[in-house]
Amino acid sequence: MKFSSIFALLIFLGIETGNAREAIRIDGVPVYGKVHTVERIDLRNAIKQGDGRGGVSKLEVLGPADIKVYLRPRDRGYILAGRFSGIKPDGSRSHFWSFGPFDVYDPEGLRIIRGADEVFVFPSLTPKEPHRDKKRMRLLSGESRREIMYLLGNERSWLHGFDDFIMPGPVPGNIGLVFRRGKDEVVIFFKYEGHAEGTLKGQYFEDALEEKQAQQIKNWAQRYAKFELTSKH
Repeated sequence: MKFSSIFALLIFLGIETGNAREAIRIDGVPVYGKVHTVERIDLRNAIKQGDGRGGVSKLEVLGPADIKVYLRPRDRGYILAGRFSGIKPDGSRSHFWSFGPFDVYDPEGLRIIRGADEVFVFPSLTPKEPHRDKKRMRLLSGESRREIMYLLGNERSWLHGFDDFIMPGPVPGNIGLVFRRGKDEVVIFFKYEGHAEGTLKGQYFEDALEEKQAQQIKNWAQRYAKFELTSKH
């Protein structure tokens, strides 16, 4: 390879490395990625999308119309914020950001749950601050595994539409579940009355079971996960 070619390659690699490391802070939140493609007002509006879901740990700018908003705590994963409209009628760029609904009962979520190679249960001691305790994950088998895969892998088990139920006061400990298919995972943290949040391949969701199925998950936990359900620490 000629010296000029090597020099050009080094310059290219330097540019790519520089872009990968490009980072700023907005209101204390680290921002990475293609930061130069958005304005500060865009970053602040993207942060607002995560503020109501535990807060934001960092942003990753994918491009001028897409930002990954990583939530707190980290086990909540991320939401994908998109620019509502690229160009306004007056020709200026919109600075309004939002994210579309993302549900565990989407086809990809059901595919992972129904076809999981492994299913784990673990105690969720602080449902309002979900934490996946990898050291206390217990592999399920037999009837416990089959029943939970059938219950949560059925789209009809999940409430479709808006649910405004709010649990007053402290939320008692509950259970968490991991459905793993190859490298893909669905992680579910149950909170109260069949309400759950979690991640599908890292992306955040918040959903609720139908009333009948909410009672069924309670019965399942009492039968197959009483140790995790009653754990205090």
